Amino acid sequence: EFVKIFEVFPNPTQGRFTISLQFAEETFATLSIWEVLTGKIIKQINLDEGDNFLVNVDLLPLPPGAYILRMDYRGGVRYLRFVVN
Repeated sequence: EFVKIFEVFPNPTQGRFTISLQFAEETFATLSIWEVLTGKIIKQINLDEGDNFLVNVDLLPLPPGAYILRMDYRGGVRYLRFVVN
């Protein structure tokens, strides 16, 4: 499988969290964080070519609710749901 690791921690979060990514080989990736209820993009992050990333995100003060992390990478798209409380 091309995507080895795709996770957010801690989850749930207060608004500060880390995104951990690992790929089978080097690739470019774009991360976007979406508010579930409105579909509004909160933040977008472009990653240079690599195979292992730890991305620290600070979205304080982010309103409580459900959010989607979308990852676009060579060959696909993956989604991950996380909660802000």
